[in-house]
Amino acid sequence: MQFLEHSTAVSALAFSPDGTSLAIGGRDGSLVLHESEGIPIGELANTPILALAFDPGGTRVYLAGPGGWFGCERRTDGQWNFQVPKESVPATSLAFLDNDVLAIGIGDRMKPMPGLLELRNVTSSRRLEPHFREPTGVRSLATHPASRTVAWTSAGKRLSVWPTQMLEPRTLGLAHAAPALAFHPDGERLAVAQEWSIVIFDPRTLDNSRTLKGHTGRVTAVAFSPDGRRLASASWDQTVRFWDLDHGTPRETFDWGIGRVTSLAFAPDGLRLAAGGESGTIAIVDAE
Repeated sequence: MQFLEHSTAVSALAFSPDGTSLAIGGRDGSLVLHESEGIPIGELANTPILALAFDPGGTRVYLAGPGGWFGCERRTDGQWNFQVPKESVPATSLAFLDNDVLAIGIGDRMKPMPGLLELRNVTSSRRLEPHFREPTGVRSLATHPASRTVAWTSAGKRLSVWPTQMLEPRTLGLAHAAPALAFHPDGERLAVAQEWSIVIFDPRTLDNSRTLKGHTGRVTAVAFSPDGRRLASASWDQTVRFWDLDHGTPRETFDWGIGRVTSLAFAPDGLRLAAGGESGTIAIVDAE
């Protein structure tokens, strides 16, 4: 196990595609790239980082927050350049759909506000059509590149799943607003955080196949391992749980002393899991 210290509460984590770098975003707008040691690569004044995503080539990292969504690009000398904001509207979430197309959720994490789900070609900076307006804003999103599917939740307690070959998404009302969701690698299951539980949906039919219960605080992050054998969840109860998906029960529960756990990320090889907490500590653990 390894512990890293960030300057403030950790609000987003992302491993690079080759697993050698971990990007850490803070509520104060600080961004650190952890490689052999913590290397600060930029500051975003007064705008918390709510989401991070490396492009599939690992040369760019994108981040979203109340100040908009931004990009950073690695130069040939190994240093990073910040790009100007692509859009200054508040963004809550982002994830790549392929090498060039980024799905972006516009909205606010704390209160309902008009927003939308859009796709952007990050090479040309062009917004692709269609886009979908959300009266209460997008709260969280996930992509499944193999099936070219985007799923998102709204502050209005609605789940939308959009196979991009279709004109419109499928939608379903939820019991609660969902701060996090994740696709299983096979695309046949979608984990959605719902208060103290995680609900597993079939993204093709939106049927609820299982509800995972056991946390004693709000679930803030969910992540499937790359091989699909494990689901990890993080919670305000200060624990990370690994779930037995066949039986719907916790396999293991860990408290690493990092306070309320706010973010999770599996390394691409599935051998490590990073968990960030409100204390500013990141635990990187053996996930096997």
